Amino acid sequence: MLLPIKPIYSAAKARRDGTSLIFIQYCFSSENKTLLNTEIAVPSSYWHKKLNRIADNLPSLYGKANELTVFIFIFFITTILEICLGDFCKEFKSCSFPILKFL
Repeated sequence: MLLPIKPIYSAAKARRDGTSLIFIQYCFSSENKTLLNTEIAVPSSYWHKKLNRIADNLPSLYGKANELTVFIFIFFITTILEICLGDFCKEFKSCSFPILKFL
């Protein structure tokens, strides 16, 4: 199963201080997309576009790059698990074994 989930940095939505928020984008279909806010904001010059991650030379004013990257990764994995388990639970509830419906 291919999950269309990726971190998104929108420089077009820059704030007054020059930072932009990082979102996790989930595409249900080509028309239906959801942005999940990670509440992490960094300047555009410290976002690595090809790798979709925060650059290692982020100033300490914005936080530690490694910790923020790990947080985004955990947020990303949590999103994947929620999507996969949501599909699993739907299939599980429609199972024909009566005992499994009580779990």
